[in-house]
Amino acid sequence: MLTNKVIHSGLFLMLIVILSSGLTMLRNINYSIDPSSKLSLEGTSNVTDFSCDCKQSFPGDEVYFEEDLENGTLTFQGAQLNVKTKNLDCGNHGMNKDMYNTLMADKYPYISIQLLSATLPKTTSLQDSRYWTSLNTRVALTIAGHKKVMPLVVEAKKLSDGKYHFKACQMIRMTDFGIDPPKPFFGMIKVSDEITINMNLIIQKKNESN
Repeated sequence: MLTNKVIHSGLFLMLIVILSSGLTMLRNINYSIDPSSKLSLEGTSNVTDFSCDCKQSFPGDEVYFEEDLENGTLTFQGAQLNVKTKNLDCGNHGMNKDMYNTLMADKYPYISIQLLSATLPKTTSLQDSRYWTSLNTRVALTIAGHKKVMPLVVEAKKLSDGKYHFKACQMIRMTDFGIDPPKPFFGMIKVSDEITINMNLIIQKKNESN
């Protein structure tokens, strides 16, 4: 269902750090994002379900972090994913126009997801694991100029040396961000307040520096 490229900036790069050895010495990390990575918004209406896939692709970047060894947490700076709202494609021109108007894309051209912190798993070593492991993170999501901090569970798996797969799914309510769900065709179509953000990232660690 999700078929398009994605993703920018440092979101989920912390997960590479989590999987790295020598964690206590790391303070920054460089990465690249596989073109097969995907992001979408999904929702429902009284007529049909819909999916708006991101057409955007991005180069790699660098992310900085601090580690709390006692609590097993990482705190990040500059780890932010910026998705241009008008790069979301809902499948037809009319739906795209409704989505852009609803999200006030002209005034607020980007949806921002900022990674604030991540908690390391206590019982599973991701460095050597080929199985999915759940990681607890905190993110700040900004849509249409409204910002909310929320927990986000990320599923992580090592694919090969320095290469990792991360998946996350977050349901939000548009009204929590000051957005009225669209009602196209003079209100005959009513879109649900709840939408789901899906992220499916494959990230390659490029190098480490102390």
